Amino acid sequence: MLAPEAQVLNGPTSITTANGMLSLFKYGSARCGDSFFGTSYQTKTAVVNVCVIGDNGYNFGSNTYDPAAYGLETADEIVNDLAMLLTSGRLSPENREIVSNAYTETLTNGQTEDRKREALINAQQLIALSPEFNSNSLVHSTNKKRTPPKQKDPTGVPYKAVIQFMLNGGLDSFNVLVPKSCSGTNAKGTTVDVQYLQERGALAFSKNEFDLTITPGGTDQPCEEFAIHEDLPFIKELYDDKDLLFFANTGLVNKPNMNRDNWDAVTRSRLFGHNSMLKEVKKNDPFDVQIGSGVLGRMADLVYKKIQQYCQHHWYPG
Repeated sequence: MLAPEAQVLNGPTSITTANGMLSLFKYGSARCGDSFFGTSYQTKTAVVNVCVIGDNGYNFGSNTYDPAAYGLETADEIVNDLAMLLTSGRLSPENREIVSNAYTETLTNGQTEDRKREALINAQQLIALSPEFNSNSLVHSTNKKRTPPKQKDPTGVPYKAVIQFMLNGGLDSFNVLVPKSCSGTNAKGTTVDVQYLQERGALAFSKNEFDLTITPGGTDQPCEEFAIHEDLPFIKELYDDKDLLFFANTGLVNKPNMNRDNWDAVTRSRLFGHNSMLKEVKKNDPFDVQIGSGVLGRMADLVYKKIQQYCQHHWYPG
């Protein structure tokens, strides 16, 4: 059995999918609430607000579901109709009751003037979060809380792990680790800390933000002191405890003599885009040594080779 979709199933994508469905029912195909769409609408004189709940004529698509047009009036009738439309009738009786109660509660204590529309949207959103909506098979609920697994006693076997955090979005790394006091200079004789202030301009650290100071170890360091952003005291603590390292001046420069003027001609890697940089980092293969492989795949290959070597070394025929 193969599950290729499991390769992209993680916490962020699951949450984004749920947010996209909720936005779709609430706003239609508008750029609102972490939606699936980037659609917007503007005239020659103004940009129109497309984040309007319900049937918004300015959107490319809107939620126009109207059960009254089919003669459905009661909460149970509407929920049963939605269950058929959204889950092929597989929505469990327990979940139907929850959605029906929420629909009725919204009609009584809704937060908008059009409470019937609000109740319909709430019902659709609740069903979109149900197991029946997010699967194609029958769902059997035990109505019991999960029993937490028992904590196993430590084995005492030495263990090391490499953990890589993938933080979606952009990081202004030049304001995370900042040169504070430096003797190293460039060809013009300008020290690194002065270069930082000149390049960053108004975005540079101010002097009162130099509270979190660290002293780098090793040799060939251009600076005697660096500063860490004042909002990252835990990062300084990890560094002082020798549990964290900084890799400065690293990036996706995978061709000789590549610079900001010629990069587009000499490399296929799309620089300066969050999505493309995330892809390259996840591949961990900037030189295309093992094209198409992933980090876990290469680790598995390495472990397999080590096992083979061990077996060949310790195997005695006969």
